[in-house]
Amino acid sequence: MRQADPILKFGTPILQAITQQTGFDCVVSSMHGGQMLDTHREYAANPASLSFGRGRPRPLLLGAAPKIILAGMNSSALRRLFEAQAPEAEAAGLPADWPSFRAYYARIRKAGYYFSNGELEPELAALAVPLLSAEGETLASLSVVAHVRRMAVIDLNKLTQLLQRSARALIDRLD
Repeated sequence: MRQADPILKFGTPILQAITQQTGFDCVVSSMHGGQMLDTHREYAANPASLSFGRGRPRPLLLGAAPKIILAGMNSSALRRLFEAQAPEAEAAGLPADWPSFRAYYARIRKAGYYFSNGELEPELAALAVPLLSAEGETLASLSVVAHVRRMAVIDLNKLTQLLQRSARALIDRLD
């Protein structure tokens, strides 16, 4: 999968540049068969200790990467997920009714990024943006991950802009 994935094939230099520029781990995540997986990770000099490594399923409703990917789902797919995961959604502190759940993810989609601070793992923070196809379909997420203390002193607006530019550059390389 890693050798055939065009995002990794053409995007690795971009991911490495993000890691070098920020000092944070850079992670690509995507949905595979209803599971959320981290498909690639560029390690910083002081890498974050992630419980869910590359290729291991991770929680579908917690963290920056899954939320930015779910925000890109069409309404019917998101509703099916909501109906199948309602108890997990409530346990994750997400809205317990469909209209509120849909509105929650619509706000994330409109923002174009999601910042998670200790949401999946208490000591880690992550910022994710979507990797969008030319048609606007969310293919995957591009994230940076760091310790909460390090992320607290970062200008999130500038970091978001860097990730969004990098995501566009990566998708341009695919075209």
